[in-house]
Amino acid sequence: MIVRIETVECDNALLPDSQEPIYDSWLSIGNTENQQIDIGGKQVPIKIISYYDKLKDFRFDAKNMQMKLDMPFNWNLSRLENSSIFVHEEIYVPKPNAFTLKGGFTGTVNGANISKNVVLDNSNPNTDVVHVMLPKNDLLNLADQLDKNGQTSNGTMSFMVQPGEGSANSMGSMGSMSGSNSSIAMGNTS
Repeated sequence: MIVRIETVECDNALLPDSQEPIYDSWLSIGNTENQQIDIGGKQVPIKIISYYDKLKDFRFDAKNMQMKLDMPFNWNLSRLENSSIFVHEEIYVPKPNAFTLKGGFTGTVNGANISKNVVLDNSNPNTDVVHVMLPKNDLLNLADQLDKNGQTSNGTMSFMVQPGEGSANSMGSMGSMSGSNSSIAMGNTS
């Protein structure tokens, strides 16, 4: 999106073309999606917030406790290099629940491991929040890896998140980040 500032302070004082600041930017349209997952024969309401784009094709495999969802994504490396980008997804699950019981998670994007970018905020007494946070450096590494495997042409970011062992990915003691669109860049940046 190109934005050109043509006037300042009032609508009839136009700036000369040579003095009009121009900003080349982009707008991220996120969304909230409510779903039901089956955990041990019990229907559990969850909420997923995407701060990047609208989610599609939500699936939950109760046997493997795998949550899968897709999102449109432009994997063009030069676009990623030239933009300030941060992909952040949040999954809200009411307590107590078997999905967040282990405290750790494994995750993938288009089959590539992003487990270090999946963290649990368990500081709220009623709700656990699973954060998937992909800062720019991680997105560049993913795009490069997926491009080499021929997986970037589909225009989709396919997430998979499932419980894993341990609490190495827990952020409960840091305080709640629920509902925030912060730019904390946790995870592997190598």
